[in-house]
Amino acid sequence: VQHLKTDIQKGLSSEDARQRLDIFGYNEIPHKELTSVWIILINQFLNPLMAILILAMIASLLLYSFKDFVVILIAALANAIVGFVQEYKAERAVFTLKAYETQFCNVRRDGKIFTVNSKILVPGDVVLLSAGDKVPADIRIAKAIDLKFDESILTGESTPIEKSIELINEKRIIAEQKNMALAGTFVISGKAEGVVVATGIQSYLGQIAGLVLQTEETSTPLQDQILQLSWLLSVLMVSVSTVVLAIGFWRGIELHTIISIAIALAVASVPEGLFVTVTAILAIGMQRMLKRHALVRHLVAAETLGSVSVICTDKTGTLTEGKMLVSDAVTSNGEIFAIDYSNKIGSDELKRLVTLVVLNNDAQLQNDILFKGNQTDIAILDLANHLDINVCALRKKHKRFAEIPFSSDLKYMVTLHKYDDLNKLIVKGSQEKIFEFCKQNNELIKFKAIAEFMVKQGLRVIAVAAKNIEEKIIPGELTEFEFCGLLGIRDPLRPHAKQTVKELLGAGIKLVVVTGDHKDTAMRVANEVGLPTSEQNVITGVQLDEMSDAILEQRIENVTIFARVEPKHKIRIVNAFKNVGRAVAMVGDGVNDAPALRAADIGVVLGSGSDVAHEIADMVLLDNNLSSIDAAVREGRTIFDNIRKMMVFLMSRSFSEIVMIFGAILCGYPLPLFATQIFWINMVGHGFTHLALIKEPEEQDIMKRVPRPKYEPILNYDMKFMIFLIGIITDLG
Repeated sequence: VQHLKTDIQKGLSSEDARQRLDIFGYNEIPHKELTSVWIILINQFLNPLMAILILAMIASLLLYSFKDFVVILIAALANAIVGFVQEYKAERAVFTLKAYETQFCNVRRDGKIFTVNSKILVPGDVVLLSAGDKVPADIRIAKAIDLKFDESILTGESTPIEKSIELINEKRIIAEQKNMALAGTFVISGKAEGVVVATGIQSYLGQIAGLVLQTEETSTPLQDQILQLSWLLSVLMVSVSTVVLAIGFWRGIELHTIISIAIALAVASVPEGLFVTVTAILAIGMQRMLKRHALVRHLVAAETLGSVSVICTDKTGTLTEGKMLVSDAVTSNGEIFAIDYSNKIGSDELKRLVTLVVLNNDAQLQNDILFKGNQTDIAILDLANHLDINVCALRKKHKRFAEIPFSSDLKYMVTLHKYDDLNKLIVKGSQEKIFEFCKQNNELIKFKAIAEFMVKQGLRVIAVAAKNIEEKIIPGELTEFEFCGLLGIRDPLRPHAKQTVKELLGAGIKLVVVTGDHKDTAMRVANEVGLPTSEQNVITGVQLDEMSDAILEQRIENVTIFARVEPKHKIRIVNAFKNVGRAVAMVGDGVNDAPALRAADIGVVLGSGSDVAHEIADMVLLDNNLSSIDAAVREGRTIFDNIRKMMVFLMSRSFSEIVMIFGAILCGYPLPLFATQIFWINMVGHGFTHLALIKEPEEQDIMKRVPRPKYEPILNYDMKFMIFLIGIITDLG
């Protein structure tokens, strides 16, 4: 408040707010201007192969060969239209970030409360928030009542975050800044007042948008390789044409004839069916991927996933279900249960334990089956439902008439219920707190050891205790409780996660967990799916901040887990892998993943992800399942195989035509093929052969190969030899 020269009770004056607006500018998320449609169209003609066709068209006009001109123009336009459609669709990337800007908010100015457009907020403004509001700027909370936020869009953490006005003196990551309300997040419950500390590009959301703008959208390996091939063909065409022109002048051939030969060579050197056939192979591959729940948004991305050697993925929702479940239970008589939801459990002690926790629970029933509330409470009601406990009847029978709500400071919740002729006090919460409230004996020592073991297994442990009291009010001191049991809660692995990871590793692909969650949680999940989890395999966000890019690149091949990371860290991770020659796929879902999704060779977003991530990503996993990536990798490799097979076919034919024309001129024969005849052969005569190669099924060993090098030419040595051999044999015939 002192730093921003404001007043919590009165807010800024209208004049002060106007002056600050001139200094700080509007509270808007930065975005780039859309590229002109005409510029996108012109760009389609700025590549080597297109330049060859354009030169051939100009030469045709000079010779008054309008038939050749029209035929070549059709070929050029067909290729340009395919490219234009793809680039135009990919152009809309950053703009959905603006959907997270709040339109209106309540602000205190001149001692009064106004509803204003959020774009005129300035640092120092006092903003009032309540349940359901979207936060308009980064706000330091000054007053808080039962305040919880949904910050999943920024942090990736799905559980509601409790907020307070606590003073924080040390540096913390965004997910641990409990006294801040961040732009773009939502108020789930409670009320708050706070001071705006950052607006527009200075806000955390604005910084993410800035990272997206700064991150150049890279071309895919296939695009790079086709461009290299285009340059190779261009150099070949220019070289051959130069030799032919020299021979023609030496032999005294008329200029008109020499130019006609050059046009024929130009058309022969450009495999007109190349772009159309590649597009068809990619499109059919996209359809196959869609059947396996992977929706490809950008055509070239259908092949790219087949070339990746590193997949960076979040933990929640991809490797795990993204849903909390009670997986373990320990009752007061020492029974230990591994909960299997496919089989019924008949233990009376377990039902007694779950009954107590159902009463000490704020989750609500909807339609008798669905639950509403925080994930821990919902998980407990799920278990109650599995044990055939009638939650509604139970709560009606044992009504709650006093409570101490759960808070992150207390770490426990207390409820008081009518229980037969007595009043029962029930407490649940972290095991450390609950054990303090219980009667201390040897049995409790044993349960403490069990609880510690459960924590080491990566479980969220809930301890439960209860006692009977005569009063109808909660006593000031919580002591002498009877220990009732422990519940272990976890986000379980997806059914096929372990097998998927095994197949990806078998295909030579490195899998890296990149998460905002705690290191221990990430290590537990990584260990369960079969990834290395020793200390040298883990780097945290704090460690990344202290590490140079050079050191990161030295260590990155041995890292399988990046924990407690922020958006800026994710870009560094992606770029580090790319700098060591890896083709990288990034899997994410939130606004915080957007910069890394763009920086990666291929961005993959969960179907449940944010609109921003959907717009930027190249592929959407409709079922949020990593096994869909495994299927997409398989299909991507098949696509590249088929493109290579088609390349050998097309290039051997083009080489044959070039050698035929060159050989005829060298031997003094007439021009054997005109440009229109070559075009007819290329586009029509071999159309059905194209179809056969487009539909070619996958090879049997496709998922046993290591990923091909990122910069490996699309035409390798064996393919070049085949093209040469086929071309020569064809021409001799």
